[in-house]
Amino acid sequence: MTTVIEISKKLGLSTTQLKKIKSISNYDPKLIERIDRGKISVNKAYEQVRNKFIRPNRDDKSNRESDFRRKFHTLLREYEPDHSLISDVLSKTYPFSIKDLKMVRNIVKN
Repeated sequence: MTTVIEISKKLGLSTTQLKKIKSISNYDPKLIERIDRGKISVNKAYEQVRNKFIRPNRDDKSNRESDFRRKFHTLLREYEPDHSLISDVLSKTYPFSIKDLKMVRNIVKN
C-alpha cells in the first residue's frame, strides 16, 4: 500500500484515482487512450469497466439477493439489534410499512 501512496503523491493523484486507472488499464486498455484524448473521464471509464468486468449483471435478481443477504447479515452482526427494533424499522419503511408484518415478525422471532 505504501508504494501506491508514494506513486499517487508523485503523480498528483489520489490513491483511489490511481487504483481506478490501474483497473481500467488491466481490463480495457483502450479506454486509457480515450482518457488521454479527453474523450472520457477516469470515473466514466472506471464505471464502464466495473459494470462490464468487475460486477457484471448487477441487476440479476440472484446477485441482488445475494448482495442483500450479505449486507443485511453484516448489519445484524455489527449492530446486534433487538427483534423489536428490526420490526419497528420495517414497519416504518415503505413498502414494508403497508404489508402484513405477521410474517416478518415470525421470521424475526426465529
